[in-house]
Amino acid sequence: PNIDIPEDQLYEFEMAVKPIPQLDPENPKMISQGPSICVFNKRDPGEVVASWLFAQFLLTNDVQIEYSTTEGYVPVTTRAQQSDEYLDYLSRRGEELTLLGGTLDLHAGQVVDRTGVALGLPFPAGPHLEQLAVKGQAKALLPVNMADGDLYCHFSGAESQVQRWIRAGAMPKEDIAREVYDLLARTVSRLVCAGAAKTGIRQVLIAGGVASSPLFRELVRARIAKRDRQLHVCFGKPEYSGDNAVGTALIGAQKLREMEQQQE
Repeated sequence: PNIDIPEDQLYEFEMAVKPIPQLDPENPKMISQGPSICVFNKRDPGEVVASWLFAQFLLTNDVQIEYSTTEGYVPVTTRAQQSDEYLDYLSRRGEELTLLGGTLDLHAGQVVDRTGVALGLPFPAGPHLEQLAVKGQAKALLPVNMADGDLYCHFSGAESQVQRWIRAGAMPKEDIAREVYDLLARTVSRLVCAGAAKTGIRQVLIAGGVASSPLFRELVRARIAKRDRQLHVCFGKPEYSGDNAVGTALIGAQKLREMEQQQE
């Protein structure tokens, strides 16, 4: 995304995809991400030097900071991490956030908890409702209710229908729970895809209490993969996905920076 070279100065070059060199070829390993660079000891020493110089270029502050601020990676050099420019970028977190959409009534967590409580489950109901859901089957009986080009959604109508099912007592608890998770996954998938289409973003982080559910993650990943295979969906660790976890962490980081600045 950071192509700042004039079009008349661009040139084509050959490119190939090869496995990462391994210390033990019989037991290959690779970190679960892509930004790895290898410099091969080729016959032409000029190519080796050129490759090394290119790697050094990628390690410069300008490149490290630009890549980090647009792609979300942390700079790989301490010099870039501690630079005034990068620290200023971190201090301005939240200033560039733009609300693209969301729910117009109930939140996903409210749907889960209200359903669980009505089914007689402990509160908070998420883990308990999920245990039921993994044993049930969904037929997409709860229609997705979207608005504004799929950037906003409604959950209140679906939650009312769930309450009617529970009062009627005609549907197994497991199937009701599965229908709820199926609805949430279909709705969030459409929200995410609509947001990606509007912004051009190809990597999305989903967080929140419901997002800590393994079943929800599985359903969302599967649905988004069907709609947009190029869209990379990320989930934080479950312990970091709970309600207010990210917000609390940001407040803590802000307080820490303020204390450090006062000590300088």
